[in-house]
Amino acid sequence: MDRGAKILGHPVHPMLIVFPLGLLATAVVFDIVALATGAGRWAEIAFWMIAAGVVGGLVAAVFGLIDWIAIPGGTRAKVIGLVHGLTNVVVMALFGASWLLRYDNPMRPDTAALVLSFAGAGLALVGGWLGGELVYRLNIGVDRGAHANAPNSLSGRPASEQARTGMHFPQWPAQQYVGQTPIEELHLRAYAGNGEVTLYEDAGEGMEYQNGDYRWLYFTCRVLPTGGIQIDWRRAGKYKPSYERVRCEVFGLQFEPTRVELDGQSAPLWYFENGVVEFTANKPFDIAKISDPDLENASSPTLLRSPFKGH
Repeated sequence: MDRGAKILGHPVHPMLIVFPLGLLATAVVFDIVALATGAGRWAEIAFWMIAAGVVGGLVAAVFGLIDWIAIPGGTRAKVIGLVHGLTNVVVMALFGASWLLRYDNPMRPDTAALVLSFAGAGLALVGGWLGGELVYRLNIGVDRGAHANAPNSLSGRPASEQARTGMHFPQWPAQQYVGQTPIEELHLRAYAGNGEVTLYEDAGEGMEYQNGDYRWLYFTCRVLPTGGIQIDWRRAGKYKPSYERVRCEVFGLQFEPTRVELDGQSAPLWYFENGVVEFTANKPFDIAKISDPDLENASSPTLLRSPFKGH
């Protein structure tokens, strides 16, 4: 999920949050130094660092709210984002209260002021972990299709580019053992271009494969002369998987499609965003074609025209 407030292609909130976190954490360190040495000047420095940290935290919170609004509803990320935001609001409140208690004598904060700031620092660790969960576990703020060889954020090109073209990869749900999560659909991730790939399927347990209960999936992806993309899918073998529905994401498109066909018929559900087209089929298809009629009368693919297209 790569929506939200950005500047120069990168999310604004993570850029800003390092300042209040650094200032407030250092303020706590200086409070500890003041307690250990008895030198009030360290506590006075902490006083001003808390002031700057709270102001910076409130500014960062505005962009965090914008990012949270962009998270799809009904998801775990939406809940985690809410808890993350509320946790950090409490952190700012604790440090703000500590600052107020120090106001009359910044060089000699009382016990209550120190307890509030220390509690805020501890709670900030929880908020930081939740922020990491959003990015590294739930993919919030990450460009769709991002990979180790993605183009520069300032290039205007989708992050999915430069992957190995023509390849298809199944995306199975994480499981601790076979059958833990029912497989209700085949989720394929493909990269636009010319190429072939072969996948193997069987039940994943038991010995039935020795009796031929397996099958091969042959995918061929090719760029059409008109600039569109066609995916051919052949299946061989007697294994019958538990799924019928197929969901496919095709990354790296250099044009905005207006038509997705499955075996000559319009796809029942598809959408396009940031160089990625996703479509769903109620059953396995033989031929998927992604095209734009305008390309058929043009000598070269057109540029992307809008960030989103639904159908």
